[in-house]
Amino acid sequence: MSSLEMQASELVAKRYTLTELLGSLQRCIDHYYNRLYYVTGEVSGYRGRSQRGHCYFNLIDKVSDPLHPEVGGGELSAQISAVIWASRYNQIAQHFQQVTGQPLTDGIKILALVELKYDPRYGLQLDIQDIDPSYTLGEVARQRRETLQLLERMGLMERNKQHPMPRPLRRIAIISSPTAAGYQDFTRHLEESAVAPFIEKALFRATMQGKSAPQSIVAALERVRQHETLFDLVVIIRGGGATADLGTFDDFGVARAVAEFSLPVWSGIGHDRDESVVDLVSHRAFKTPTAVATAVIDAWCAEYTLLEEAHQRLERSWLEARQTAQTGLERLAQLLRQTTLEQLHREERQMILLREQLSVSPRTLLHNQHTLLESQRERLAGAARYLPKSYRHEWDTLLSLFRHRYASYLTAQLNEWQARQQSLQEQRKITTTQRTQIEHLAQIIRAMDPQTVLQRGYAIVHHKGELVKSPSQLREGDDIELRLAEGTLSATLSQLKEP
Repeated sequence: MSSLEMQASELVAKRYTLTELLGSLQRCIDHYYNRLYYVTGEVSGYRGRSQRGHCYFNLIDKVSDPLHPEVGGGELSAQISAVIWASRYNQIAQHFQQVTGQPLTDGIKILALVELKYDPRYGLQLDIQDIDPSYTLGEVARQRRETLQLLERMGLMERNKQHPMPRPLRRIAIISSPTAAGYQDFTRHLEESAVAPFIEKALFRATMQGKSAPQSIVAALERVRQHETLFDLVVIIRGGGATADLGTFDDFGVARAVAEFSLPVWSGIGHDRDESVVDLVSHRAFKTPTAVATAVIDAWCAEYTLLEEAHQRLERSWLEARQTAQTGLERLAQLLRQTTLEQLHREERQMILLREQLSVSPRTLLHNQHTLLESQRERLAGAARYLPKSYRHEWDTLLSLFRHRYASYLTAQLNEWQARQQSLQEQRKITTTQRTQIEHLAQIIRAMDPQTVLQRGYAIVHHKGELVKSPSQLREGDDIELRLAEGTLSATLSQLKEP
């Protein structure tokens, strides 16, 4: 073997068993990573304690989408197994829940004190020595703050508050779980109120806690949107519970769906801590579901009170208008009676005049005129005999013309007198018809006159200035006033009889 071949054989890699290789890796990690580290990450695959009391889960990192920071999650960038041994689990878990108000669960970001361990059989693992709960609280606050800032930039903080409340409030869409205590409190409070028969409500089921709660609530809002014309208001109901469960209502997706909804949204999430993001963007927020039900009842009662006041004002206006109309009718009746009598007197005088005019016939008048003219003609003829013969022909011509024109004049006069006589007869007929109509109208007015009714023994009852139409308006002991045909009476009601 040449020297070159010997050198090449020495360069060939040494062969290792898997145990030898991984054991070497273990010794390397133990040597170079032999201290404690603070590591941040998100809990994933949490399954709680095993039968031996240990707790296993993964610690992961995600990279958010810079173009859509409002979208939760992101691509997985790192992952490692983690364990909390039974010897220290109770201390770590109890302290974490006391400070944060929530247990360890999926989706929570933590700051953990860890020791890096490697076992050839189980691989690389983080041995969690302790968890700092203040980091988780700060992370929740940071996410909440970023969510509020994003909603503010999008102009959504006040959008739902700008919706006017419908009047009256009658139809309610409820987003809740049918088994939730808050939903039971809400419905029971409504059903025990006097307005229950006037309130229509429909339940849209949703998961109100857990990892799937945000998506479930958004889906329920979308189902309501498909039937939004059937409702006046949306209420989101959830009773009290752990702070972790209530973190659902700080979710950006839920808050955005509420803010952009086309109907007013009321929240009754049932917690005494700071307001959730959903509370801040909703139309109105209440501490408990019962408080939401009370607000619904108050809104309906306020609207009913306004309607009742409007009804009373309308009734008073109607009574005043009726009284005014009655007074005006009485004055009109009096004026009409007076006018009718004057018209009858004028018509009577005109009828007398017409009778006097018609008593002399046109033929009699014409006969008198003819006699007078014949007398004048004879006188003229007698005078003509003393005229010279040279003028007698002209005189005859003039006399003949006079006779012709006088005959035409008499014919015209006769026609005029006959036409006038016919016109007077027709006018007489019209006058008689009008008089009959006037007398009929006067009878109607006399029948409508309240005084005529009172003359028949009836009475008009008033109480506190208002007309009494039903016994239900009165109570025993009330002072009443009775208007009679002649004068009024004051009395005190001693007994009411059912109609």
